[in-house]
Amino acid sequence: MLEDALGYIVRELSRQENVKPRTKKRYESIFINYLKWLEEIDERDFISESSVQFLDGNVRKVRNSIVHGKPLDVVHDGYEITDTGIVISDKYVWEICMSIDSLAWRI
Repeated sequence: MLEDALGYIVRELSRQENVKPRTKKRYESIFINYLKWLEEIDERDFISESSVQFLDGNVRKVRNSIVHGKPLDVVHDGYEITDTGIVISDKYVWEICMSIDSLAWRI
């Protein structure tokens, strides 16, 4: 949902500002592509934000592990990997919400 909402915002701003869409680089996440596209439109730095680093470097990887069955190669104290899957704590969900909120205020 985050990527969908961000994609809508970036496409709409691009249309309003008459900015050509940015081409996604190979192996680049859609999330980072949208933020780089937004940086080109708005001339502000989003990629270096700690909330962006957490969402892309941790949350996206957990999501991909759950959805696509990829091995999880990041560690966070907010979740535990068990034999049956990933147990996510309320603390981790709160950190995700606060990171999204922080990014939303910047946008």
